[in-house]
Amino acid sequence: MRRAALACLAACLALALAGPTPGPLADEQKAVAMNVPESGYRVVEVVAEKSLPPKFELVLATEMPTPGWTAAVDAVDTHADERRIVARVTLTRPGDGMHAQVITETKLRIPIGTVEPGPWFLELWTRRGPDTEYAPAWATVLKATS
Repeated sequence: MRRAALACLAACLALALAGPTPGPLADEQKAVAMNVPESGYRVVEVVAEKSLPPKFELVLATEMPTPGWTAAVDAVDTHADERRIVARVTLTRPGDGMHAQVITETKLRIPIGTVEPGPWFLELWTRRGPDTEYAPAWATVLKATS
């Protein structure tokens, strides 16, 4: 389901960048509903370094089931020709032992670097521990201005 939501967001961005669809669609090709997928991530802020050109960092927040979770950014790939940024993150649970089951907010800092003005599609892929596969977790469109 996450992949379908990510694919839907990618398709929407592609359509938005491409402009209007030429010609009318037949009734059987038109969507009858659209859902917004729930996301466990929210944008806290975009930080710009005081440099020329500025380098950007996206700060996200998510809720974790216990205190002590850490988030490490493994890779950030920028595809300028596609106007797409792909971030891969490993979430690590706290060490062994007993932990309080309290929902806590964990912040994630993703270095984006320098980008050209315009819309950018950001994909966040996460995994829980270094021995698991990355899975799509969240996506959004960021707009860089000059």
